Amino acid sequence: MKRLVTRGDVLALGVGVAALLGSMALLQRVRRGTDPRPYLVSAIRKEASARDLLVVTDESPELLAAMQPYPAIWGTPPMPDLTGVRRVYAVAPYAAALAPMFARFGPAPPFAREDRARRWDVEAQGLTRVVYQATDALGSTLQARREGGAVEGPCPFVGDRLACNGEPYLHVVVAPLHFEGVEQRCVFAHPHEGGRVVIELSNIPPARAIVGVFGLDDAAIFPEGAPVNMHVALRPEKGAPVERDFVAHNRRGLTPYRIDVGDAAVSATVSVAAQRVGARSFCFTLTATR
Repeated sequence: MKRLVTRGDVLALGVGVAALLGSMALLQRVRRGTDPRPYLVSAIRKEASARDLLVVTDESPELLAAMQPYPAIWGTPPMPDLTGVRRVYAVAPYAAALAPMFARFGPAPPFAREDRARRWDVEAQGLTRVVYQATDALGSTLQARREGGAVEGPCPFVGDRLACNGEPYLHVVVAPLHFEGVEQRCVFAHPHEGGRVVIELSNIPPARAIVGVFGLDDAAIFPEGAPVNMHVALRPEKGAPVERDFVAHNRRGLTPYRIDVGDAAVSATVSVAAQRVGARSFCFTLTATR
C-alpha cells in the first residue's frame, strides 16, 4: 500500500536539505580558514584577463591549474620587465611570504580581505619596468658615509662593501637577511651611536615611483630593542624635493613603502638612525619603476 506524502514529510525534507546545505557551507568556510588560497584563486580568475599574471609564492601546482587559461607562475622571480601585463596578483601560504613581492611592487591592500593575497595594477601604477635597484648599485651609484659620533667619516668601497669606520657590522653591505623567516636581499645599514649613516643614490633614471621594503632582521627583535628611523629625501631633476620619514618598529617583518616621483630622474639620500643602537640590524630596498 502506497503511503501518502504529507505536509510534514515535505517540511522534514526541506529542513534536511537546509541542514545539508548549511553543513556544506560550514565545511567550505572551515576549508577556507585552513587554506583560503583555492577560494582566492577562484576570486582572482573571475576578474582576470589574459593580460594579468598570478604569482603563487610556493610550489602549488593545483593553484596554477585552477588559474588556467590565464597566466600563472610559482616562486618569486625578479620580474624586471612586465611590458604587456595589466595586473599582477600574488597568493602566499602566509602573509610574510609576500615580502619579495612588496620589494618589487611596493604596498597593496589585502585582496578579498585576505592578508595572504595582493593585487597590483602595474600599468596604472607605473610598476611595469624596474629602472634602478639599490641592491645592484653598491659602490657605483650607491655611496655611504657616517655623520656624527666616534665613527664619523666616509665609507670607501672595499671588496663587496662600503667599509665605514668602526666594527665590521657598521659596514654598508648588500646581504640576505631574514624577516619572519623569509629571506630578503637588501641594503644592510646598522645605525651607530651619536649619529646617522647616510646613503647617497645618484643617477636614478626617470621613474614613476620609488618602492621597497624596510625592517629589522629577526635576530634583532628583543624586548629592549629600539625602533630605527629611516628618512628618505628625493631630488627630482624637475620639480620640488620629496621627503618621507619611516619607522622600523621593534617587531618581526618588513614594511613596504612607495613614493611617487612623477616620471622624473632623481637622486636620493637615505638616512638611518636610532636612539639606542644595540643589535639594530636594519635593512632596506629601494627600487625605481615606471
